[in-house]
Amino acid sequence: MTPAQTAILAVTAAVFAVWAYLLFRTVTDQRRRATRRTGQVFPDLRAALEEWRHWLTAPDRARDRRQVLTVTLVLLALLGLNLAYPTL
Repeated sequence: MTPAQTAILAVTAAVFAVWAYLLFRTVTDQRRRATRRTGQVFPDLRAALEEWRHWLTAPDRARDRRQVLTVTLVLLALLGLNLAYPTL
């Protein structure tokens, strides 16, 4: 493995870790909000879908959406780079 491949792999791993953290935080926040709103320990599918709609449309969640979108696009770009130039 060349030094360039090692660097790309390390950067991809770091970006993936950030992406996983953001998605985990998003899902747990949605579950917490649904639990608080419905009063049920395990909210049903309808409550989950309402929280996803809120997350996708609410102005107070715009920063979270931008962060997830940006990190997702960076991760996809790194994966594409790895596929396009596997012998860097």
